[in-house]
Amino acid sequence: MEFKGNEMKFKTKKGILSIANLTDSSNLAREYFVEKGLRIESIHLKQCEKLSEFIQTEIDKLSKDKTYQMIEDLKMNPKIKVETTGIYLFVDGAYFKKRQAISFEYDKRDNYKFIGFCGWASGCNRIPFIRGFIEWCDYVSLNLEKELNMNYFLIKPPKCCTKPMELKSTHETNYTKLVNNTIYHYQCKKCGNVKKIVE
Repeated sequence: MEFKGNEMKFKTKKGILSIANLTDSSNLAREYFVEKGLRIESIHLKQCEKLSEFIQTEIDKLSKDKTYQMIEDLKMNPKIKVETTGIYLFVDGAYFKKRQAISFEYDKRDNYKFIGFCGWASGCNRIPFIRGFIEWCDYVSLNLEKELNMNYFLIKPPKCCTKPMELKSTHETNYTKLVNNTIYHYQCKKCGNVKKIVE
């Protein structure tokens, strides 16, 4: 461990934020994510767009503070990569494009689950990613119960659409139904079109 002393104090939100510049903060942030009742396979694109906003806010704060030696022109890349194996957020800098910001990775075949944090960054350049992630965990956790009470339905399907089917993959589309913390998608069997309405 990079830090010494009472390790338990670093497992709190305040503790994690205080060592956000250290690599140990990554594991503590992963634990915080789990403690908030969140699951990697249930994270969807809209939530990741919000995560990008939280990180950018932290980048902007630190960029204005000249006591931090941040990489110049650090900015979250608007492109978020969504694949069957996870969701990937990127960041740009003055001399690079699309480096890892945060990734939510999983493989159902071998039950692999992992959250990756800016593996290229060290020191103060790590701080906005850890801080933004922790604040985002709080945000998603607080809104989870509200989201669980929402009902999403396929409405006014195009002429080609037939009866919708349920998909259990969390990354097929942005349109979701949350039931008992499990995400379902409603999609046309023929054309894949998805629409939603919130009751």
